[in-house]
Amino acid sequence: MLLLIGGMGFIGLHTTLRLVEAGYRMFNPASRMCHAALKGEEPDFNDRPNGTLMDADASDWIYLKDVARGIQLLHTADTLNHHIYNIGSGQATNNRQMFDAVRGVIPEAR
Repeated sequence: MLLLIGGMGFIGLHTTLRLVEAGYRMFNPASRMCHAALKGEEPDFNDRPNGTLMDADASDWIYLKDVARGIQLLHTADTLNHHIYNIGSGQATNNRQMFDAVRGVIPEAR
C-alpha cells in the first residue's frame, strides 16, 4: 500500500473535516481572493474567525500539474524506498504574499 499525502495532507484532512462540520466553507483563500478581484469585490471571509485572514498564516501551495507529475513518477517507478510520500512545493506562502500576488496582476483588487 502506498499513501500519498500532499496539499493539506492526512492530518490536515482531519482538521478540514472538523472545519466543515463547524460551518467553514472549503474554498481556499487564494481562490476567494482571485474570484473577488475579478469581480471587483471584497473577498468574503465571513466564515473565518472575525471575518478575516491572518496575514502570517501560510500554506504549501503546489501547481496541480506538478502533483500529477509526482503521482505519475511514483506509479511508474521500478521500486519505492518508502511507503509514504508527501507531494508539495516545500515552501510556505503566507496570505499576505498571496494578496500581493493577486494585486500584482489585478492592482485594483481589494
